[in-house]
Order: sequence, then C-alpha cells, then structure tokens
Amino acid sequence: MINTVAIMSPGDMGHSVGLELKNHGIDVITCLDGRSERTKLLASQGGFRVVETFDEMVVEADLLLSIMVPSNAKQFAIQVSKSIESTNTLQESLENEKQRINDDRVKEAQQELENQKQTWRE
Repeated sequence: MINTVAIMSPGDMGHSVGLELKNHGIDVITCLDGRSERTKLLASQGGFRVVETFDEMVVEADLLLSIMVPSNAKQFAIQVSKSIESTNTLQESLENEKQRINDDRVKEAQQELENQKQTWRE
C-alpha cells in the first residue's frame, strides 16, 4: 500500500500533483536542498512535508515521482541510485516483500488445512 509519495520536483506541475495526492490522504514529501525560493513556496502551497536529505526522502517514500524537465532526469536518476545503494533501501524493501509473501502463503496454507479439517468432520 502506498502511504508516502516523494515528488521531485515540486515546481509548477509537481506541486499540483502533490496537492491532489495530499487531498486523497497521501503523505507527500520532498527534499528542497538546493532548490529555489519559488520551488520552496510551491512545495509549501502543495502541502508537502519537507525532509532534510535526499537519502531520507528515498527511505521514507513508498513511491518516488520524478516530475521535472527531461534535461534534469539523468542526474536525478543517478542521485536516486546512489541513495538507494547508500541507504540499502532496495534490499530492505525486497526483504519486507519476501516476508509479506511468505506470511500470505502461510495464511493460505493454514486456511486450506482448516478447510480440509472441516471437510473431514462432515
């Protein structure tokens, strides 16, 4: 389930998307390090929760949206990659997902066993 969405960058379009997500109960975050005063104002108007570092943003986000001019996309992708690697975010996400799948399989097996027991009783 997606509870927190990070948006880079909360400019004209990004802040509108963030505001819409916020209106639907999503926690919208961004990192404003090195951003212009205008972008900071738009993030505030969009109701974004500001995190201090890019790494913190990557760790907290369930989904990261890149809403920016194409010329900035490559550098952004490099920065995301470095943050994922340095924070071990991807590994933790994979481990959590494996655990969730295993939990679901155990629940399914337990339910199947209970169904079989019920059938045998009848």
